[in-house]
Amino acid sequence: MLTLVAGACAKPSVQEQFVRSDEARMGVYAFELDLDSSSRSYDIYLYSSTVLDTRLDEMRLDVQWISPSGEAASETVYLRDVGKRGVKELYRSGVEPEERGVWRLRVKVYDPGGDLTGLGIICESYGTRQT
Repeated sequence: MLTLVAGACAKPSVQEQFVRSDEARMGVYAFELDLDSSSRSYDIYLYSSTVLDTRLDEMRLDVQWISPSGEAASETVYLRDVGKRGVKELYRSGVEPEERGVWRLRVKVYDPGGDLTGLGIICESYGTRQT
């Protein structure tokens, strides 16, 4: 469903979304990414932080991708060392979706202490794909 290939360098176009913890439904954070260009590749980052001085090591995230046509794929990933200062980690690099359009992401966060401020996503698109 997603092909991962390194893209060419160019000035990126950026989409960013942040969902506060109190807006997540039952620990699920919902995002939409407009991956509409067949000539661009995308780098996707996830970021978060905690309240006070709480630290979460290896925070589990179950990520579900839903394509514009409704196909779904899921995987489990981990954010390392989430703390008050925040963490931003590269989730996927060089993503080249097979379908153009708006992709929905549903991210289930396992935060046993309820200490997250929220979860954010940054999607940077670059130049022309390499084929």
